[in-house]
This record gives sequence, structure tokens and C-alpha cells, in this order.
Amino acid sequence: MSDAKSQDASADAIREEYEARFRSISAKIDDILGIQATLQRRINDLSAELGALREEQSRIAGQSVRPEDLRKLADKIREIDQKREDDKRIILEELRKLAQAPIPEPKPRREETRKEETKKETEPSQPPVPQKGYEYVVKEGDTLSAIVEAYRQNGVNVTVDMVLKANPNVKPKSLRVGQKIFIPDPALK
Repeated sequence: MSDAKSQDASADAIREEYEARFRSISAKIDDILGIQATLQRRINDLSAELGALREEQSRIAGQSVRPEDLRKLADKIREIDQKREDDKRIILEELRKLAQAPIPEPKPRREETRKEETKKETEPSQPPVPQKGYEYVVKEGDTLSAIVEAYRQNGVNVTVDMVLKANPNVKPKSLRVGQKIFIPDPALK
């Protein structure tokens, strides 16, 4: 019996040892499971962060300019600028040619020339009578009748006919801006 007791005691000791090992292993497994859960949460956080970074990178990549695109744009700008400079040179050369070219005199119409010749032949040549008066420079929108009326309102007793006689080369329907017209004043004799 003592053998049986010693076997029972030995079996109890082995069982206790196994139970202690089981508890130790069980505690270690619990620790490992806790660590594994913590690591899993960290992996999930890192995965989410990585996904956000990839999304941001793809968004930025869509908005950014690649160096090759920038080079192409710079080349096009240089090409356009060169064409602009070439056009500028051509225009300046044409302007120089125009500036150096003599301005041709307009040819008088045959009818006007004949009328002037017949007038000269029919009118007796009278020496021009020196008159006193005012010189007027034609402005934009002026007409001969408006100019005469303005002088009349300022007390000068003048008519369109008097102005035409004093200025034989003036044509009332074709006054030019800057053209000088003599306005006679009979009161200034």
C-alpha cells in the first residue's frame, strides 16, 4: 500500500505540476492574445493611415505638373515669343520702307482742272486786295458756315462769300483739320 500511496502522491505531484504548467501556459497565451490584439489594432491604424496617404498622393499627383510637361510648355512659350519677335521685325521693316518711300502727289481730276482753267480765262485777273482780318485753323467737325457764324456772333461783319473770295483755294465742302483760313474783317481797314 505504501506503493500505492507513493504512486498516488507521485500522481498528485505530477498532476499539480501539469496544472501549474497549464496555468502558466494559459497565462502566457492570454498575454500573447492581448499583445496580438494590440498589434492588430496598430496594424489596422497603420493600414488606415497608409490608405489616406495613398489617396492624398494620388490627388496631389493629379494636380501637380510633371517636369516633362513643364519643359514642353516652356518650349512652346519660347517658340511663340520667337514668332512674335519675327513678326515685330517684319512690321518694323515694312514701316521703315513706308517711311522712306516718297508720298505721291494726288493727280487732279480732269474736270476740276478744266473748270479752273476756264475760270481763270473768263475772270479778269485782279491783283489781290490786301485785307485785314483773322487767321482761323479748322478743327474737327467745323463747317465754313459755322465758322462764319461764330465770327458774326463775335461782332465781325463777314459772310461766307467774303471768306471764299479771300481764300480762293478753299473748298467749303472739303475742309481739312489743321487747314488755315483767312477771315476778313471789313471794320479793320
